[in-house]
Amino acid sequence: MAAYVEGSVEETRFLMLVLIAFAVASVVLAAVGLYGTMSYLISQRTQEFGVRVALGATAASLVRLVTADGAFLIGSGVLLGVAGALAVATTLRSLLYGRDAVRGVTLAMVIVVVAFIGLVALGRPAWRAAHVDPNVALRAE
Repeated sequence: MAAYVEGSVEETRFLMLVLIAFAVASVVLAAVGLYGTMSYLISQRTQEFGVRVALGATAASLVRLVTADGAFLIGSGVLLGVAGALAVATTLRSLLYGRDAVRGVTLAMVIVVVAFIGLVALGRPAWRAAHVDPNVALRAE
């Protein structure tokens, strides 16, 4: 009987492994995309940061500014992701036996992990913004 049950869930187990692989790939792509987007946006605002530093802005205030911009992008992505997950949950119900398609704890953990990875991806761009040399930034124009 155990072999029969094992064989009956083999296809479902494979589908779940494929879904896990896609989930990991999507988190990595989201982190790389957020890092690239924030790096580009910060490189476009180098002169602004140079002016802010020249007028007395501290490194901490620049890090807060960049982190707030990134947090908005992360929050938007999380909201869209949760909406998409809830929409896809109806399809997953047919693949799950004896489980809920949407579990609050799992959804909360995913939100926390994605937010953490997003904030880690903001680290380098925020550091670069905080260490802009005003002489170089203002001379570029």
